[in-house]
Amino acid sequence: MNQSDKTSDFKIDVRSDTTSLTLLERLKERDSDAWRRLLSLYGGLVVTWCKRWKLSEHESADVVQEVFGSVAQKITLFRREHPQDSFRAWLWTITRNACMQYFRDQARQPAAAGGSSARMRLEQIEARTDDDPRTQHGDSQLVYAQALDLIKTEFEPSTWQAFLACVTQTRSVADIASELQLSPGAVRQAKYRVLKRLRDEFGDVLPT
Repeated sequence: MNQSDKTSDFKIDVRSDTTSLTLLERLKERDSDAWRRLLSLYGGLVVTWCKRWKLSEHESADVVQEVFGSVAQKITLFRREHPQDSFRAWLWTITRNACMQYFRDQARQPAAAGGSSARMRLEQIEARTDDDPRTQHGDSQLVYAQALDLIKTEFEPSTWQAFLACVTQTRSVADIASELQLSPGAVRQAKYRVLKRLRDEFGDVLPT
């Protein structure tokens, strides 16, 4: 993979006023395409959280269904009234609760069916203090990479390459423009266009 293809090591400020066409608003209006995009955006991260809490692949698949079913029921309750009101943190809480409920259900089963193991894993989740999503930088990078993947096809290859160079490299705009045979203004415009697209659709659900 060359430098221009990297999407896993950058920081983007996507804070802005949102519009009625943001992903969050479409979710609240029960837009089916918006739900598919949310699953693409956060499904992988929910699986990562499940595995972090020692769920198997099969168990994670069951919990993921529970999580997004719960999100569908509660999405109209989510509000970003304060800077700390993160969609990712809200989703993390739902996922953690779903994992704990899964282990509680399993713990009620006979020991031969894994009840004892389930009780131990439940206790481990309850005791953990190191899995706050606000401290997991890699979690944010996973979501940003997915968001970029969802909009990548909307841009010309030259625009996309210029944008990636701006957010993954420390070189000047002039150097990037020279390498890509673009004007510095075109490079700056490429970065602006992609960031605006991220803000317009995902600004209210991406990590901040």
